[in-house]
Amino acid sequence: MASDANTEKIARYIAEAKVKGLELRESDFKERDGDLTLDSMDPSEWIAAMTMD
Repeated sequence: MASDANTEKIARYIAEAKVKGLELRESDFKERDGDLTLDSMDPSEWIAAMTMD
């Protein structure tokens, strides 16, 4: 279970991804040493990589 602060961040990342046409779920995120990762990447970087033209 993610910390409260990370739960809020996850909600923002999910909303950002949805706007960009991606579908993410809370279970897609992992918390490592207090930091969020998405497929072992920073979530912002992952979303950017997945939406590059």
